[in-house]
Amino acid sequence: MKDAVRAFDHTIGNNVSGLPTWVRPVMVLFTWLGEPVVTVGISATVLGYGLALNKSFFINAGTIAIATILLGGILKLFLRRARPANDYVKRMFFKTCSFPSGHATGALVSFGLAALVISLKWPMLTLYV
Repeated sequence: MKDAVRAFDHTIGNNVSGLPTWVRPVMVLFTWLGEPVVTVGISATVLGYGLALNKSFFINAGTIAIATILLGGILKLFLRRARPANDYVKRMFFKTCSFPSGHATGALVSFGLAALVISLKWPMLTLYV
């Protein structure tokens, strides 16, 4: 299984390296959107909103989102999957393992939470597909 994951990682890495240069700023933007300061900030804002208005739904949702992000960080300690060697990893302030992805976990729960809050607060902005 490890060999299959390594082969997959290698293939994806090669494909990403071959992308046109105009893609890099887009990828950097999405990487920034997954940073803990952004994802925890969104979750903490929802939690604070719930606390300010004494709305248990938002308190619970914000707490669960933050707990999910923290759980992802704790899982990294146990799973210990090495990160690929790239510029992003070299510049990391905190050296952590790569799995589960903190960016993916944080983005999923925080932006999903933001979408939920927006759809509840302003239902007219919700698009029905």
